[in-house]
Formats: sequence, structure tokens, C-alpha cells
Amino acid sequence: MALQLFDSGNSDAMYLAGLLADGGKMSEFELPKRVENATWFMIYEFSVPWVALENLRGFEIALSWVESDVEKIAASG
Repeated sequence: MALQLFDSGNSDAMYLAGLLADGGKMSEFELPKRVENATWFMIYEFSVPWVALENLRGFEIALSWVESDVEKIAASG
């Protein structure tokens, strides 16, 4: 359900998806897709990082985001 909510493109649904998502079940390819498609700072600064850190590789992925030239991706890291 969380993936469908996020893919809806509705900011409120995308934020709710972050509250419902289990980052430990997401693939390492799913997480970057979340940050790239985030449309609002509350999603890319709070929701996406929270979900990412539940993933086994989340910390490593977040460190790579910090180095991004894209502001919202760096903010997620």
C-alpha cells in the first residue's frame, strides 16, 4: 500500500506512505526512486530518510545522497 500511495504523486499520500512504509523490505533500488520523485521538502527531508534508515544499506545510501549536487537528494542524505 505504501508504494502505491507514494506513486500516486499526491504530496499528502506520499508523506503518509513514508509513515506506513517498511524500509527494511524495500530494495536498494527502490529507495533512490523515492528521493528522486519526492515533490515536497517534508517528504525528502523527513519521510524518505526515515524509511531509508530502516533498510540494511540505508546508511550507506544516505551517505551517497549527501554528496549529490541535487539539493533535495543531498537534503535527504
